[in-house]
Amino acid sequence: MPTAGLVEGLRVVKDEEELELIRQATRIADSALARLVDQGFRGATEAETAWQLEDWMREMGADGASFDIIVAGGAHGALPHAVPRPEPIPADTLVVVDMGARHAGYASDCTRTLATGTLPPALEEAYAVCLEAQRVALVRALAIEPEVLRATGRTRPCPKRAGSSPRRGSGSTSATASGMGWGSTSTSAHGSARRAGRCFKPAWL
Repeated sequence: MPTAGLVEGLRVVKDEEELELIRQATRIADSALARLVDQGFRGATEAETAWQLEDWMREMGADGASFDIIVAGGAHGALPHAVPRPEPIPADTLVVVDMGARHAGYASDCTRTLATGTLPPALEEAYAVCLEAQRVALVRALAIEPEVLRATGRTRPCPKRAGSSPRRGSGSTSATASGMGWGSTSTSAHGSARRAGRCFKPAWL
């Protein structure tokens, strides 16, 4: 009998063992990123930094990166899926680092924007706008009541997109989706929930 989304529907709900493996993958990526922040870029190229991050994660027990690591400095960081270049990361700019660890068959995914020195006013303003949008998103996400969802087994009506906060000075709003799922790939539940037209249930990742 033909089916659609049967396996995907099972994969999105994780048991406690799976959740712990995802936590471990997340801790590995966090530790590697913290090491980069402590060490600084020191004139390294984007490509060298990406390789260094994966090497550190492997030293910490990861099987490898969960996807091709992105390190993109300056205007290059505006590309959604930038490929690290053999060019030195400049001073006094922003660098986007998008990375994750694969551990015991499970993946993590983390994106951070770092400063390499004193930022010009335009970049400071852009960073502040993004930080404000992130804080709004977190408040809205935490407003979902896990206990209620567990008791009813239902999903809560989808709220307004988390990223829909005003951009200061632009007169427009951001319509960015609030994230993606985790699991054996770094986007396990993302497409499943979107195609189903529903919000996540408890333990969906």
